[in-house]
Amino acid sequence: LEVSSDALPGQVFSAVLEAINPLVEAGGRAIALRAQMANGEGRLRPGMFVRVRLIFEKRSNVLLVPEQAVVPDSK
Repeated sequence: LEVSSDALPGQVFSAVLEAINPLVEAGGRAIALRAQMANGEGRLRPGMFVRVRLIFEKRSNVLLVPEQAVVPDSK
């Protein structure tokens, strides 16, 4: 995982994923997860908003569908 915060521009922190909630918040597209990371200097604080970049696997020769092309089905 790569963790960054607008409060700390240009700084990227590494973390290890421990757990991920399988439910996605539909309105905000948020996923709850638990990760562990070093914060010895105390730059990251409780309640701070962060962005997490999570790459499961890199693949080549894949089809990419724009988000706007995906329509939810009410079934």
